[in-house]
Amino acid sequence: MEVRRSRRRASFAIIFVILVLSAALRLYGLSWGLPDVFEEATPLNEAWKMWGWGPSGTLDLNPHFFNYPSLMIYCQFIGQGAMYLGMRLGGIVDSGIEYAALYVTDKTPFLILGRMITLLFGIATVWILYKVCSKIASPPAAYAAAFLLAVCAFHIEKSQVVEVDVPLAFFCLLALWFMLGIAEEPSRRNYLRAGAAIGLAVSTKYTAALLFIPLVTSHLLAVRIGRDRFGSGKVQKDRRSRWRLLAATTGIVVAVFFVTSPFVFIDATTSLKDLSLERLHMKEGHFGFEASGTAWFYFRALSERIIGWPLIIFAAGGLVYRAMLRRREGALVLASFLLSYAIAIGSWAMKADRYLLPILPVIVIFAAAGMEDIVRFSRIAAARRPWRAGSAAALFLAAVAPIALAYPQHLKQYAVDTRTLAREWIEANVPSGSFIATEAYGPDLLGPHTLFSLDRSTRAAALERTKDRPEYAVQPVPMLQVYPERSAAFYDPRLYQDVDIFITSSAVESRYRREPGRFRGQLAFYGGLEARCRKLIVFSASGGSGPTISLYEMQGGRAAFAGRRDIRGPAPLESSTLSGVEALFYKNLGVNYEAFRFYPEAVACYDLALGFETLRPSWYTDSVIGKARCLVAMGREDAAVSFLRSVVDRAPAPYIREHILRFGRSIQAGNR
Repeated sequence: MEVRRSRRRASFAIIFVILVLSAALRLYGLSWGLPDVFEEATPLNEAWKMWGWGPSGTLDLNPHFFNYPSLMIYCQFIGQGAMYLGMRLGGIVDSGIEYAALYVTDKTPFLILGRMITLLFGIATVWILYKVCSKIASPPAAYAAAFLLAVCAFHIEKSQVVEVDVPLAFFCLLALWFMLGIAEEPSRRNYLRAGAAIGLAVSTKYTAALLFIPLVTSHLLAVRIGRDRFGSGKVQKDRRSRWRLLAATTGIVVAVFFVTSPFVFIDATTSLKDLSLERLHMKEGHFGFEASGTAWFYFRALSERIIGWPLIIFAAGGLVYRAMLRRREGALVLASFLLSYAIAIGSWAMKADRYLLPILPVIVIFAAAGMEDIVRFSRIAAARRPWRAGSAAALFLAAVAPIALAYPQHLKQYAVDTRTLAREWIEANVPSGSFIATEAYGPDLLGPHTLFSLDRSTRAAALERTKDRPEYAVQPVPMLQVYPERSAAFYDPRLYQDVDIFITSSAVESRYRREPGRFRGQLAFYGGLEARCRKLIVFSASGGSGPTISLYEMQGGRAAFAGRRDIRGPAPLESSTLSGVEALFYKNLGVNYEAFRFYPEAVACYDLALGFETLRPSWYTDSVIGKARCLVAMGREDAAVSFLRSVVDRAPAPYIREHILRFGRSIQAGNR
């Protein structure tokens, strides 16, 4: 008994040290890039919109975003509410208006919060990996697996961004743990726990529905080996009851998914539209990754950047021996998930290394098991214990070496980003009120797009916080992930006649240059910049972080945009092929003209935006409200109210219709 307690204490101490190491590695550099934001942080941004901070905002629990489910959006939503309470109690902010102004002007605390949520899931994944590996391998192998994931630079990197894939990996591994329990002891408790975990995983990302394959596998294994004891301990002779239990588990999955992502069902029209766009994305692929095959892309990612050749070989050996040759129940369950998920992501045209995260822990588990098998069944196993320990250490070092070699590249992301350097140079050298067009992955500049969606009180508070920073008219140049050749319409020089500075980013330009025959329009635009415009400065990563950023002066010797009177206004797009983001482009352009009081030009932009179909209801809302604001600023309140009445019935959703009506009432009340 004392020996058993001693072993438990030692086991606890080892895994505790691994978890502390995991936390330390993920906390280091957590604030990378801030206060600039170089990640999409979609769950955070969508959660923020739900709060409706400010006196005119309304709380809306419908995220109106369903490219993936809502669980992580709600986690961010709850975190933002808790942080607001903490800031109020701590005297950091005095109201929701100040809190909203802080979000707009400096997202640092919100990004830290969001990244901490992902980080906690990353650490928990290390722990649950240890538990799962303990079911199919020895304790030393489980420690090795947990350590390998804890120090994996790729997993650390993804644990420091606000995305859904690290939480997805945790819930998938949690579900697999309960499924291994089903194969060992098919009790009601294990079935229902597995169903709840699957429901949470699917509510994190739709692809987790593939967990039904290992669920059925674990169920069939339990049936095959005759382990049909239920929680009561009584033997259930009626085989149909086992299938009823599997059906009940499916019901638990649906129920948990509904509770954590209810508006996927309630707002089915929007969710089906978003899902169709996501399916198109998966089918057509991601701009810039079309050249290589999907399977080759993931194989290279694993072997060159994520875990290295030794772990891949060990994992293959562990999978073949334990799942295919020995047919161990736990290994079969894990293998069914690993193989089905790998086949699924391998069938998509869309490729992203983060898609490997749900199966990365399973690969590491099989690798640890494979190393254990090599030591156990090699000739060295018959030798003395020191030689066995030495062989195990050699295998472990071979597994760790590629992961360690990835750290120099991993640490580069903590260096000052070229986009930060570009922003600082622009704020020091480019006059406030200049008009800047920028490609994607460019510097994060303060512009009217940041402020004009706010109500008057919040906008005033945000302006007070940024009074010492220059403000620019900032026009994003669309980059399309699907059908990227359609972005050629936005590389027309006529669209940027009022622009003072154009910013190119190698993260975009290099993709176009790789296929010159496909992107002639974009390359002709770059050639025009080089030939006719003065290159102000270039920020090159030089082995650091970020893309190469180049700044071009469109026309020299003229006043900044805000101080000019020779404004030409918007030009129509010369393209019969629509990309789907025309409305967004002109809406953003309208905001820039409106912010610097070029109201007729802004109205023309908003009219152009409303002439295109919108992929997002918010684009329609912003264009309608923007035009009404301009009419009011021009002293045409009656025309603004009349315009709102004429478009309210065309609103793409009831909540947008209410927003338009509310804005119309505020105009009539004179408190816009």
